[in-house]
Order: sequence, then structure tokens, then C-alpha cells
Amino acid sequence: MKYKCLVLDHDNTTAATTPDIQYPAYVKSFQSCGLEPKLTEDAFIREEYKGLRHYLKIELRLDKDVLKRLEKAFYAYFEIHPARFYKGMEQIIRRHRTAGGYLCVVSQSPEKYIRRDYRENGLFEPDIIFGLELDEKKHKPSSYPLEAIMEHYTLEPKELLVVDDKLNGIEMARACGVQAALAGWGLA
Repeated sequence: MKYKCLVLDHDNTTAATTPDIQYPAYVKSFQSCGLEPKLTEDAFIREEYKGLRHYLKIELRLDKDVLKRLEKAFYAYFEIHPARFYKGMEQIIRRHRTAGGYLCVVSQSPEKYIRRDYRENGLFEPDIIFGLELDEKKHKPSSYPLEAIMEHYTLEPKELLVVDDKLNGIEMARACGVQAALAGWGLA
């Protein structure tokens, strides 16, 4: 086994969250707050990659109360809609685990949804998850998650592979000298 530890992003890397959950949740949450969702799915994807919070706060100038209501409605949709995994990801994950490898997830989704999605897709839960609950300063591109993983398992950077669909995950890997692969299948 070339890499003892796979470090996977969740949204749009392992799971098809934007088309299946995030965009529909955006539409429903805006409608539930009496707002018209102005973004098409393609525009939503572009804003998501730039930073959806920036779009909501700066470009739309939504106040804190509206943002809280949107977030509540957004996650209510997440609560009842598990994500499907991209074709081939289940086999990669199973093969890696069967070979004795570690599987860690670094994502900006809540940990409980990540765990649920792995179970719903018939997989074991990841060994370690760094999710949305993590202090924002420790989110990607911070090197904190990879440093913690390497310390926990006593691994060298060459023993990890990060797979992510966003540059902040690749930057996190570079900061630690860890190999990275940019996933593009979610948006193809």
C-alpha cells in the first residue's frame, strides 16, 4: 500500500452533495425565509467555490437573523437527505480499509452528516473526522487536521494522500508536504 492514510474531503469529492443536497437546500431555505433564490445550480457552484458565506453576507447583505434562519432551514434539509457517494468511491474506500489503511475525513460539513452518509452508503465510519464543528481557524487550508492525523497515527507526510475538490484542501496538503489529488469528477 503506497499510502497508509487516505484523507478525503466529503462534499463533492466523496459524496455528490451539491446536486443532491446543497443546491436544493439553498433553494428551500431561501423560499422558507420568503426570499427568492437567485442562483442557478451552476452559479451556486461558483459561489460555493468562492465562499458561499461571503456571497450571503457581503453581496446579498443579509443580516444575522436572516442568516441564522437560512442556516437552520438549510440544515433541516440536510437532516433528512443523505448523500450518495460517487461511483467508484465505495470501492476505493473498501479496498483501502481491507488493506489495513486509515481513512480520515477533513470537511466543512457537520460530522454527524458525514457519519450518516458513510453508513447510508454501506460503509464503515471514518477513523477520524474533522468537520464543521472544528474551530474555524483549524479549517482548511490550516495544516491542523493533517498534523493531528500524523501525530495520532505516527505517520510521515509521505504516508498520506489528500483527495479534495477545492484548492483549500490542496493548500492544506502542501503546507504539510503531503501528496494531494484534486478531484474534479463532482463537477464534470
